[in-house]
Amino acid sequence: MKTTMHSLLSSELSNSIAALFTHATELHFQQQLPQHCPEMNSPDARELIQLLGETGLVSALVEPDSHQSRLLHQVHLANWLAGFAASAATDLVLHQLCSIYPILKQLSSTSPEARALTTQLLHAEKLTARVIQPWGPAAKADALQTGNNWIIQGELPLCLLGLDTEYLLIALTKRDSQNLNIFALPINIAGLKILARAPVSTRGNYFIARISLTEVQLAQSQHLGSVDVGFIQQGRNTQLALAAIANNYTSETTLITSIDFLRKRVANNVPLLKLDVLQQRLAALRAELSMAKALAWSTLDAQATDNFTQLAHASYENSRQLLQTISTECLHLGGINHYRSDSELANAYQEARWNTLFSEYTPTAVLADYQE
Repeated sequence: MKTTMHSLLSSELSNSIAALFTHATELHFQQQLPQHCPEMNSPDARELIQLLGETGLVSALVEPDSHQSRLLHQVHLANWLAGFAASAATDLVLHQLCSIYPILKQLSSTSPEARALTTQLLHAEKLTARVIQPWGPAAKADALQTGNNWIIQGELPLCLLGLDTEYLLIALTKRDSQNLNIFALPINIAGLKILARAPVSTRGNYFIARISLTEVQLAQSQHLGSVDVGFIQQGRNTQLALAAIANNYTSETTLITSIDFLRKRVANNVPLLKLDVLQQRLAALRAELSMAKALAWSTLDAQATDNFTQLAHASYENSRQLLQTISTECLHLGGINHYRSDSELANAYQEARWNTLFSEYTPTAVLADYQE
């Protein structure tokens, strides 16, 4: 009988991996201040990778023992990240481990710079920003080789950055080739300018931005080499598949919070949860969530198939849209008190709205109001 993701998640191996992630959570809270300030409960991307490293989970994620181990580590990683309710940090951690690490690992055999960045990434010493929109022939930036150096000029697609990101890894089309040239640019390099930004976190430590490059000069070592576009796409697909699982976990948590509130809230001596109209709506949301989870799990299990790209995009968009629906519905079901800024449902709704900005299909007009 074929092993399913559902049966894998119920296995002893899954339980042991889940225990490691639970331990990482315990480590995080042990490091917090005694008063447990709510904002401190949402670590940044660097801290999350450090926590994964302390429990040995980083190495298990990037160099798994087996196919089953990889799948389980990936699912538990996505759920663990979503449990901290910080969508920007979740997105960036998935970007480091799923998209950036494979590229650096492949280039590390011929590029000392790539080899150094690989080690720094695994130890959370250096993190890269995420270029949200896909690279390819439509990219507006060009690289020109002059002797032993390179000059890059143009405008980058929309990027997600944090105060804990130090460099950009960009891929530019290579003429008459299916490969992309990979360049490593420090965020503070001369000629790189942030044209506009919009905050996407409560603490203001993450933002999406438009970036221009004006005659940015790079040494030969900062050209890490070239990678097949299909290889890059595979990493992005895995990131999308895991982001879908994280979105579904967030949706489920929000739905559980709302149900718990409706169970405790009483009107005319009857819990609101007993009302038929609310039960019907909640049942419909649970059914949609169940289908979204099944799609996300089957997508992750299809990483080696030809239709992985199509499945990854479909799963991600489905989970993203469902997250918007559930967060909005639950906020309304919670009543006026849940519109407070300190409300768990209000915060879930805000994170869900920010989450829409991390999709490559999102219009960039939102940045017009944040010109610097």
